[in-house]
Amino acid sequence: MRNTEIDHEYRGASPVALRAPVALANRPRAVVTSEIAMRFEEHITVTPGVRSGKPCIKGTRITVYDILEYLAGGMTEEQIVKDFPSLKPEHIRAALAFAAARERRERHLRASGGG
Repeated sequence: MRNTEIDHEYRGASPVALRAPVALANRPRAVVTSEIAMRFEEHITVTPGVRSGKPCIKGTRITVYDILEYLAGGMTEEQIVKDFPSLKPEHIRAALAFAAARERRERHLRASGGG
């Protein structure tokens, strides 16, 4: 699966770090969602032969699944970044954005009878 098949709805979205949640609190949900939805394709690649073609953080063999598992297991963003020096906080957010986009795409496919 190529990144362009997954991230089509994020093309052109401006990357916004989650630095100002208070400033975003009074904005309409759709606006906040599009601003927070970072361009994960800048950080995630799918390369055949690397981790069996699973989506990985660029320049690493760390998969999106790995990061999600660490978070689900209770690790904080800070702990993950400390344990894996090649990762940055934006990589964690990119993994979450990627997973959200994939879920949204799968839900859309199921609703339209395509999956």
